[in-house]
This record gives sequence, C-alpha cells and structure tokens, in this order.
Amino acid sequence: MKPRYLSVACIITAFSMMILMAALPLIAPQQAHASPASLPENVHLVEEGIVANPEVLEQDITQLNADDSDDILWEGYLSGELQLSPTWQNPAYATAVSTYAAGDNIVKTACTSTNYKVISTTRPGVLGNSYYYTCWAGTGYYYNGAPMGRYGNAGVSIICPGNNRGSIEQQYIDDVNNYTWSPYRGPHPNNSNYCYTFPSLRVYRAIKLNQ
Repeated sequence: MKPRYLSVACIITAFSMMILMAALPLIAPQQAHASPASLPENVHLVEEGIVANPEVLEQDITQLNADDSDDILWEGYLSGELQLSPTWQNPAYATAVSTYAAGDNIVKTACTSTNYKVISTTRPGVLGNSYYYTCWAGTGYYYNGAPMGRYGNAGVSIICPGNNRGSIEQQYIDDVNNYTWSPYRGPHPNNSNYCYTFPSLRVYRAIKLNQ
C-alpha cells in the first residue's frame, strides 16, 4: 500500500504545479500593466490658475483681433510680469512659493517666470477676458489621455516658455484626433516676458520640455 500512497501524492503535487503554472500568465500582465503607472513622470504639472493681470496680455496681443485667419502669429515680449492666482498646486512644489499682493490679499504661487506656461482664453486681446494657465516643469515628455487646456468656451491661445525649450501636441479646440506638435519655442533672454500665440483656440494632450 505504501507505493500506491506515494504515487497518489506525486499526482496531487503534479496537478497543483499545473494549476500554478496556468495561473502565472494571468497574473503577470496585470503586474506589468500596473508597474509603469507607478513611475514618476519626467514632466510635472506645477500649478493651475487664473492670470490676475489680464491687461498685460490684452495690451500686447491685440493685433490678433484684426484678422481671424490662421496666418497670423504674434510672438514677442509682454510689457509686464504675469501675476498668477493659483486654484490648484502640486504638493511637491507648493512649499517653494513666491508671493505678490493682489488687492488686499497675498497670493502665493509655485509657478515662477522660468516655468513653461500654457494659457487659455475665449479670445486673446479682447478687454475683459479671463485667462487660465497651466504651469509645467521638468525635462522629457508628458501625455494625458484627455484633452487639456479647455475651460468651457476657452481654449489654448498663448504659450510662455520661460527658460524651457518646449512644444505641445495640439489641435483645434473642436477637432477630433488631428493632433500635431507645435513648433519648439524658447528659451529666450527675457524668460519671464516672452510669449507666442496660436491664432485660433486649441486643446493639447501632451507636452515635451527640454529634449
């Protein structure tokens, strides 16, 4: 009876190994899929918010109002420093903030003149418009599955590279799956005040910096 007992044990062991081997291919892809998502991005969103002194942008980009054609592209220096009022900050950057006075309030922003800023509006250069910004830092590439830079009827219009050399993967605000990379811009000697514009509103889904 002893030899028969050993053979049954071997069969049970072999059968258990077969089940385990069959289960491994089902487990491995889930682990592999989860691993890249846990890695940090090379390019980081520092801050989102509203430009607190939109008159700086309104004064310098008014030539876009003269013609709605896509052939117009304003590029140059702003007349003043952008003042940014954050609505969200990346916790990794929120401790390193600069301050300025906006009325009776002290505003703390983690986005500096050196950062890459993507600015959205309903139509650039028109008095009374609100300007929304996203502020980026880092080196490399960032991709987002959903379009960025759209706030209601507002879309991306202005890029201020700071001390970065950057590009965004963009398309017309109401277009579908027709993304192209914008020309690389920056850095420029007067980092804080240099910007360029799209002649029509855009959204973007990816950004490259300093590559």
